Amino acid sequence: MKRTVVILLLAFGIGFSLPYWEQEDFERAEIIPKEKAIMQTEVRLLRGEWQRWSYIHELCQTAAFVASMQVSDSLDPEFGGVIEGEDQLNVVQTDNTQEAIWVWCRYYEITGDTTYFTNLRRAWIYVMNYPAYLEEGTDSDYYRVWNCGLALFAESKFRNLFNDTTYSSYADTCAKYILHHPLPFDDPDPYYRQLHPKVTSLAAGMLYQYGKELNNQTFKDTALLYGGRVKSWVELDPNTNINDEIWAMSGGTAVWGLCRSIFDADTALGITWLNTYVPYMKYYQPTGTWNNSWNIWYANAYNFSARITQNSTYVEYHHSLTDSLLIQDYDDDGGVPPTRSWGQNQDHSWVSTYMVFMGFEGLMDSIKNIDAGVNGIYAVGPMPFFLEGDSIILSMRVVNYGFSFLSNVYFTIDGPYFADTIMDLPIGYEDTITFDAPWVPNDTGYYDFTAYSDYSGDERPGNDTFDTLLFVRPLRLVSGTVNDSTSAAGIYAQIYFQFIDDTGSVHFDSTETDSSTGTFNIYLIDSLYRAFIYTEIPYPDIVKEDIYVTPDSITDLTIYLNPADILIINRDNEGRYAEYYAKPLDSLNVTYKVWAPVNQGIFPFSRINEFNNSTIIWYTGRAEIDNITPQEQESLMVFLDNSGKLLITGQNIGEEISATQFYTDYLHALLVSDSIHALPCYPDTLDALGQSLDRIWTVGGVANQYSRDIIASDGNSHQFLYYETALTNCSGIWYNDPVLNYQVIYCGFGIEAVHNRPGYMSRKDFLAELLEWFGILKIQEYDKEQCIKYLFRIYPNPAYNEVNIYSSSNVVLQKVSIKIYDTSGRLIKTLVKEKPIDKLVWNLQDSKRRCVPNGIYFIKFEADDINIIIKTVVLR
Repeated sequence: MKRTVVILLLAFGIGFSLPYWEQEDFERAEIIPKEKAIMQTEVRLLRGEWQRWSYIHELCQTAAFVASMQVSDSLDPEFGGVIEGEDQLNVVQTDNTQEAIWVWCRYYEITGDTTYFTNLRRAWIYVMNYPAYLEEGTDSDYYRVWNCGLALFAESKFRNLFNDTTYSSYADTCAKYILHHPLPFDDPDPYYRQLHPKVTSLAAGMLYQYGKELNNQTFKDTALLYGGRVKSWVELDPNTNINDEIWAMSGGTAVWGLCRSIFDADTALGITWLNTYVPYMKYYQPTGTWNNSWNIWYANAYNFSARITQNSTYVEYHHSLTDSLLIQDYDDDGGVPPTRSWGQNQDHSWVSTYMVFMGFEGLMDSIKNIDAGVNGIYAVGPMPFFLEGDSIILSMRVVNYGFSFLSNVYFTIDGPYFADTIMDLPIGYEDTITFDAPWVPNDTGYYDFTAYSDYSGDERPGNDTFDTLLFVRPLRLVSGTVNDSTSAAGIYAQIYFQFIDDTGSVHFDSTETDSSTGTFNIYLIDSLYRAFIYTEIPYPDIVKEDIYVTPDSITDLTIYLNPADILIINRDNEGRYAEYYAKPLDSLNVTYKVWAPVNQGIFPFSRINEFNNSTIIWYTGRAEIDNITPQEQESLMVFLDNSGKLLITGQNIGEEISATQFYTDYLHALLVSDSIHALPCYPDTLDALGQSLDRIWTVGGVANQYSRDIIASDGNSHQFLYYETALTNCSGIWYNDPVLNYQVIYCGFGIEAVHNRPGYMSRKDFLAELLEWFGILKIQEYDKEQCIKYLFRIYPNPAYNEVNIYSSSNVVLQKVSIKIYDTSGRLIKTLVKEKPIDKLVWNLQDSKRRCVPNGIYFIKFEADDINIIIKTVVLR
C-alpha cells in the first residue's frame, strides 16, 4: 500500500517509485534512453583482482540503512512500513517492507545480534495491515503477484529462522493468490506483454521453493506450469526476451525464476537449457531507468545458472555485477540508488535489499569462518597531494571478513614508516585506524607502504596484506611571458593554473605577470594543467589547455595575444549569462572581452579603439534598471559618432530608456509595448538583413525572458524581425547612419534566450549573421583543432573493464599517437605510435600489464600537429 504516488522530475532524469505502474508510468520510463548493453563476449574479467569488500559488513550497513527508512511513529497509519527512498520519503510499500524482513532476519542469522527485532515486529504489523494480495492493481494483477512472491520469500526466512509460524496463514493466502491469478503473456498492452513473463517467473521461483518447504504438491505443480510457460516464451525469441528490461525487472528475472522452479526440479534439463540460452543474455546495461535493479537481476541469474551448470565464468559475472552495484554506495550508508546516474541522496530501500539477497547472499558460501584482513592504506597531508617536508598522517582499513568474532588481531604498517596495534574485531567489523605520529618525507619520489594483519588460524591469507605507492611530488619552476602578438609588449594578466587530483578534486594555483614585461614565474607540482588567463583591456581572456609539467616537459610558457575582436558589455543585474554569448563566439573564432559593470564599474570607453573592431555586443539579461545608464548612453553616442558598431539586446531596454536621445536619435526606435509572451521570432525575408535569417525560438537558451519589448522603427531604421508570422509586432530593427557611418542592431529580447531548437536557427548562426552584417565576420571553416576534437571519441566513460577508442572514418591522419597519462602527468601507456587508427581498445592496464587503479586518466591524441586530450574515469 502506498501513501501517495509521486513522480519526480529530476535535473538528470525522471524518478519513479516502485509501486504499481500505470500506462503513463511505463511511457515516462521510456524517455530515459538506453546505451548499448555490454554483452558477455565484450567482458574482460580480472580474475582474483576483485575489490576487497567485506560482504558481511555491507550486509550490516544495508540492514541499518533499511531500518533508517522504516516509519517509526506508532500513530502514523503507515507504521512499520519501509519508505521507498531518500528522495521519496512519502512513499511506503509492502514489497519494500517484506524485503527488509528478509534482510533483518539474515542479519540476525549471521551476527546473532537482536538489534532489529523491534523493526521486524513493526514490519509485520505493516504487512498485516497492507497485505500483498490487496496491493494496487487495475489493468493487471502483476503488482499483487509480485508482492505475493516476496511475501513467501520473507515469511519462509522468518519462520525457518525463529521457528515461528505466526504468519504462515498469510503466506498460504499469498501462495493461493499466485495460484489463482496467472498473468496473460498475450495481453493487448505491449508493456504488460513485456512484464508479465518476468513477474510470472519470479512467482514460479518463489512458489516452487515455498511448495518444497511445505511439501505442497499443488504449489509445486503450479510453479512448474508457470515456469514452463516462461521457458517457452524465452525460446520464442531468446535474443530479445532474455535481454529485455521493464519496470524493476530484466531478462535476468526470467532466468532466475526458471532456475528456482523447473531447473530445480530437473537439473539435467537445466544444464542443457542454461548452456544453450544463457549465452544470449547480456552482461550489463549501463544506462536506463532503474538500470541498477536490472543489473542485479542479471547478477542473480548468473549466480543460480552457475550453481546448476558449474560454469565458473557465471560466478565471476555475478561477483563483478554485485561489486558494480556496491561501489555506488557513495556515502557509505548501506544504500544505493536504483539508477546508476543518480546521486548519493537518492538511495532506495528496495534496490539496496536486492543488493543483499541477489548479490551478497550468492557470495556468502565463499566467506571463511576466521578471516581478518586489510583493505586499504590512507594518507592525509596538508593538501590532497604530497610534497617534501609535509606532515602526513597514515591510517589503514581493518576488516573482519569472516563469520567469527576475532580477539587480539595484530596489525602493522611498514615501509619508510612503521606502526602497529592490536585490536578485537566483532563480526562484520570494518573501520579505519589512524596512527598518531606523522610521516615526514625527506625527498620526492614514490614510497612503497605495506599493511599487514596477523591472526592465528586465518583461513584466507590473500587479504592479509595491502600495498600502496605514495608519490611525493616535486615542485618545478614554470616561467613564461604574455605578450602582444604584434609589438611583443608585455601584457598584464592574472593566471590561474588548474589541475585535477586523483580523487577528482579541482585545485588552483595562481600568479600574475609583470605589468611592463609580461613575465611570470610559479612553482607547480608535476601534473596536467589548464591555465585561465585573465588579461587587461583590450585583450581577450583565454583558457590554455594541456599544459604538462613533468620532468620531460618544457616549463617555459610563452603566450601571444592579439586585441579582442569585440567587446561584450554584460549589463545583467548580477553579471550572468556571458557564456550564452561566449560559446557561440568561440565556435565562430571571434575573440572578445567581457566587461560586467556590476562587478567592474563603468567601462572606460576611451579605450574602445584598442580593439580589433569597433564593435560592441551589449546585453542586459534580467536587469530592470541601469540597462544603460545616462553616462553609458553618452559614451555610446560618442562611440557611434566615431563609426562604431553596436548590437544591443535585452527585454527591458525600451521600457527604461525609450524617452532618451540615445533611444530615439541613435537607435531610431520606438517602444510599442513593454510585454509580449510570444516565443518564436520570424524574419522579414524582404529585408536586407532579414533575408539572411530563419525563424528563432526565444525561450530555452536561458529562462530569463519575462518582459520582451515590442519595438518599432521611427521611419529611418528598418524592421527585420517580428514576434508573429504576420509581421505585425516587431522584435528587431537595424540602422546604418549614412553620414556618421555607424551601425546599430537592436533586439527587444535577450539573444541569450535563443534556444537551439530543431527547425529553428541556432543562437550561434543568428549571431553569425548579425556580425557578418557588421562586416567583421566572414563565415570561416573551423580551425583544424576544432575539427579534430570531434574526430575522436571514447566509450564507455566511466570505464569499468575497458575503453573503446574510435576515430572518424571520414578522416585520414598520417601520424597518430595515443598516449595515456595519470593526473600526475606520468605516462601510463602508449597504444598507437605513428600510424592511423580506426578503433582501439585500452584494457585499463599500464605498459607493464598491471591493472591501473581507479581514478582519472587523460587520453592524449597527437594527430599531425594537433594535440587533443579526452578525460576518462576508471571505476571497477
